[in-house]
Amino acid sequence: MESKDPNLRLFFNMLEKLINPNGIGNKHISSLRKDIAIFLDHSDTSD
Repeated sequence: MESKDPNLRLFFNMLEKLINPNGIGNKHISSLRKDIAIFLDHSDTSD
């Protein structure tokens, strides 16, 4: 998947940090949620 869309590498790295509670703070989690929503909107997933 990452070879088709290089932006996914950053996305997956952020998800990995989210799993680690010491990785990122609330500000970054809010930003990540927005990024996930944008990604899902662009990938034509259903609500």
